[in-house]
Amino acid sequence: MTKQELQDWLKTATFVCTSFQKYDQSGNDDREEIWQKDGKYYQLSKCNDGYNEIWGDKGYLRGVYHPMEVKKEERTRTVTETVWLPV
Repeated sequence: MTKQELQDWLKTATFVCTSFQKYDQSGNDDREEIWQKDGKYYQLSKCNDGYNEIWGDKGYLRGVYHPMEVKKEERTRTVTETVWLPV
């Protein structure tokens, strides 16, 4: 889809959460956003204020965007914490 089609798609989709976010040494804000539309979940990659185009064999395909369908899976984790106390 084109950038305008993506913007129109986002107007009718619901933002769910940011599933990943990091800042690189240059201060760029890289994140993965999860959106919901028509009962399905989609992931969009974003850098600073713009969404990333589709990654092709030789780099980004300029002007081509596509929300990637994802599924929600909940996991339960057990965490062990080691604390050192005075004797």
